[in-house]
Amino acid sequence: ARRILGIASPRPMVMIMGGWSGWGALDRLAMEIQRLNRDADIVVVAGRNREMHRALTRHASMPGSRLRVLEYVDRVDLLMRAADVLVGKAGGMTSAEALAAGLPAVLVHILPGQERANASFLCGHGAAVAATGPANAAAIVARLIHEPSLREAMSLSACAVARPGAASTIVRSVLEGAHASLYCV
Repeated sequence: ARRILGIASPRPMVMIMGGWSGWGALDRLAMEIQRLNRDADIVVVAGRNREMHRALTRHASMPGSRLRVLEYVDRVDLLMRAADVLVGKAGGMTSAEALAAGLPAVLVHILPGQERANASFLCGHGAAVAATGPANAAAIVARLIHEPSLREAMSLSACAVARPGAASTIVRSVLEGAHASLYCV
């Protein structure tokens, strides 16, 4: 995945996302994570949040910055396969894609409702850790970067609960049910 994306760095890669809309304090997260993790590269997906993209691009252009800032991307799956740790929200798509990629997640800015349930599931199965804010998220990332065995355990936990073929299974089940109902008239 890194080769396809043109990422030649051997350093650990932290991916920060705020969903398609770039929601959350992505700039504060990126700055804190960069401050505590000098030996990691950081890719921030700002989504459709142009203001956030501009602010992060300014930070990325500073000397010594290891930030790479992207707008909305179509191949989140590829980015997740290139990353070592995900920092972001517990939205449905983000959670499912992280599980499918076996990517350990640090969850921050968890919204009530579905995201809280997703976070509970991910954390309960050892695939993620919930952070209380940017500083706490950066500290958790530092621990994951410096303890590859912990990162690997979280990755294995994510893979154990992932259902990457779920969509195909659902479609097949629906089609079989529709086919069966044709004969039940």
